[in-house]
Amino acid sequence: MNTTLLHTLDVGFFIFHTVVIVVNTFGWIWKPMRRWHLALVAITAFSWFGLGGLLGYGVGYCFCTDWHYRVRAALGINDGSISYIQLLFRMVGVEISTLASNWLAYGVFGGSIVAALVVNGADVLRKRRAVTSRQ
Repeated sequence: MNTTLLHTLDVGFFIFHTVVIVVNTFGWIWKPMRRWHLALVAITAFSWFGLGGLLGYGVGYCFCTDWHYRVRAALGINDGSISYIQLLFRMVGVEISTLASNWLAYGVFGGSIVAALVVNGADVLRKRRAVTSRQ
């Protein structure tokens, strides 16, 4: 594959994957974004808990990380990072273990799911109360 295309894909994956992480983490906050957030959380959960088992990689498998690391390998880049979070930390000069990276990712993801359930549940209750009060 063309080196220019590989570099473009590398940068594109950094942008795309980082946006996915930001939306997974904070998308529940802004009301118009909540449905997109739920869809993205579902896709992420499917990758982590479904594809990981189906493909034999185990819990936490991320197809986006897999594809990005394949591009980086084609560019001859292998910095030893196992997870994408580990890679991001390493890029800013901070070493973090795979275990710490996984705990951070699962903790933030779990917290985001709990927050999404709370705010979406509150939205549903508000709508039900509004409908009931009109009747």
